[in-house]
Amino acid sequence: MDNALTLGFLGAGKMATALAGGFLKAGLIQSEHLFASDPYQTALQSFVDKTGARLQSNNVEVVNQARFLILAVKPGQVDSVLEEIKGQIKGHQVLVSIAAGIRIATLERGLPPQTQIVRVMPNTPALVGASASPMRSTHLSARTMSLWFRSCFPPWVWRPRWMNLCWMQ
Repeated sequence: MDNALTLGFLGAGKMATALAGGFLKAGLIQSEHLFASDPYQTALQSFVDKTGARLQSNNVEVVNQARFLILAVKPGQVDSVLEEIKGQIKGHQVLVSIAAGIRIATLERGLPPQTQIVRVMPNTPALVGASASPMRSTHLSARTMSLWFRSCFPPWVWRPRWMNLCWMQ
């Protein structure tokens, strides 16, 4: 892996496609540095067609290609995905979860200690680039997070006290 920003999607459904599209539109990433896997070939092919991403045959391949990993699966799939990738996560990587209702504590239990985790709750307006999405991180600053996500969810406003209102634990 070179120094280029690389982004991998573990799950390639509609919300993942919207996020990837936002990152591409904002110029934060180039499609050749975007990777995705999904057990549903229809979803994966649609993601690739809309983003130009490189498809991978499984989640481990995505982890081995990307620095930022977007966990974009249904809540019932989170445990199996974490089990599949936890031996592959390296210290420089960041896992961003958009899985609904999955707390940071759950993610921490399924990943190596000191893994950088961000939890984001995008809502359906994210599909058209107009979402208000609360987020919380274990190791990243609010500034780092806001630089990334303001591209997908303008206008961006972040207030730490709002996290408690969103049950972002």
